[in-house]
Amino acid sequence: MSEIYNKYYKLSHMVGSFIKQYPIHAILLASILAIIGCVFPLLVPALGYYSITAMWSVIQAAPAPVWPGILDWWPVVMWLITFVASMVLSYRLMLIRPSFPDGVELSREMAPELYALIHDMKIVRWQMPIHRVIVTEQFHLDIIKTRISIIPFWSRNTLVIGMPLIQVLPPQVFKALLARKLCQHSLLRNPFLHVLHQLNSAWWQYYETFSAHPAADMKLYAVLAGSFALLYHRVVEPVARLDGMSADRYTLKVINDEDAVISIQYLFVAGMFVEKIFWPRLRTLAREQRKYDLTPFAALGRVRNKYLQKLSINAWVQKEMSTGLSPRWGVASMPERLNTLGHDNVLPLVVNEQSAAEYYFSDCLDPLIKKIDERWIDRTVDKWKEADEQLREEQALMSEIEDKLRTFDYDLDDISDYIIWAIEIRKLSALLPLAKMFFLMRIGSSRKMSVIS
Repeated sequence: MSEIYNKYYKLSHMVGSFIKQYPIHAILLASILAIIGCVFPLLVPALGYYSITAMWSVIQAAPAPVWPGILDWWPVVMWLITFVASMVLSYRLMLIRPSFPDGVELSREMAPELYALIHDMKIVRWQMPIHRVIVTEQFHLDIIKTRISIIPFWSRNTLVIGMPLIQVLPPQVFKALLARKLCQHSLLRNPFLHVLHQLNSAWWQYYETFSAHPAADMKLYAVLAGSFALLYHRVVEPVARLDGMSADRYTLKVINDEDAVISIQYLFVAGMFVEKIFWPRLRTLAREQRKYDLTPFAALGRVRNKYLQKLSINAWVQKEMSTGLSPRWGVASMPERLNTLGHDNVLPLVVNEQSAAEYYFSDCLDPLIKKIDERWIDRTVDKWKEADEQLREEQALMSEIEDKLRTFDYDLDDISDYIIWAIEIRKLSALLPLAKMFFLMRIGSSRKMSVIS
């Protein structure tokens, strides 16, 4: 099975490399795959319809249902079983409902400024409706379309705001990023690219839903959906980049080009700060000092200005411009995005004292941060503790083995104990020095025997 998966992965990688060079082929191939993905669930009820018509044709041509002519009615039974099975599967597929994104839901009363911002942009552009707003502990800003049936044409839209993102960004930058995200989901923008792009998340939603289902037939669907989602993910990446740049251009209908450029640069800086500096330092603190009673988002709000003002954020942006690489899947590089907005060079960034979280969440910010911290603690701290304990066990084992190798003060029982210890903590790399210990012990024993004889 692993060999088949590896071959499939290599094939999808080759397809992805080819279509990156020729985006028009990516659009064509993604369109074909999108049609296949949308039509596939209809094949099951279509099989039921075909079965019932085939069964009726067989009944009309079959002999009288008396012995022994009744034995020739086996095709009727076969088509009846096929019809019943297809109807049962069709019913089960129609019950499939992907889960909504998980997070702390924000009501209009909790964040009136945020809802006012969404409403103002809706009047300008007729963007698709936002049905709910949630805040999570991840660094992202997205509108997730959750499909409400197996046919990916109906959905409910959730605005997902990452607490670390809105804590680090200034209000004006967050406004520009939200405008761009809402523009990307506008009915007046390029609907063709948008649909192809958004179907990528639909296939992954179906895969996760099928995978979580305990039934055996749903596990089979999960394999099919996962394979299809992986292939589509490879194919649609250039389409997603084109869709993103189309959204960048459309955003200029709402905000000016300089605010759009600043938002692209500041988002990169914020991501670098949170992912490369804040979380690694917090992780090191937890590991080295065994300090796990952490409140990271409360801390992030306190240290944001202190660190950002010390960092060479404009030098970061210049370096990113010089690389010309795309930082994330489906996102064009910074030079490409700025060129789309009519800019060849970056603009200077200034750290704002007030964060977007303070402006748009205002009175509900402190209780909201407390809830996000609690969610993070529930989901992360136990994993950190387990990983750190595993690391300490591995370090202790390897340290003892090194000491024994250095002093040659060990016997076969010691080696056996170390092997058991290595297996218990799944430190298979320790088996090589243990083998070295064994052979050195054997060589030493042979030399002693030679001296005695």
